[in-house]
Amino acid sequence: MRKPFGGLLRQHDFRHLWIADTLSQLGNRINVLAIPLLAITALNASNFEVSLLRGQ
Repeated sequence: MRKPFGGLLRQHDFRHLWIADTLSQLGNRINVLAIPLLAITALNASNFEVSLLRGQ
């Protein structure tokens, strides 16, 4: 017996989980990279101020 084409991606709930996780990871990467870069370039933030933004 053949498996249906698409596997897990055919499952509605799994697709929602996969999309939600992808968007969450994208948001995390924006938070880690883009926000500190924006603070440095647009606001001339110091190292200390950027570290406060990142919570470290």
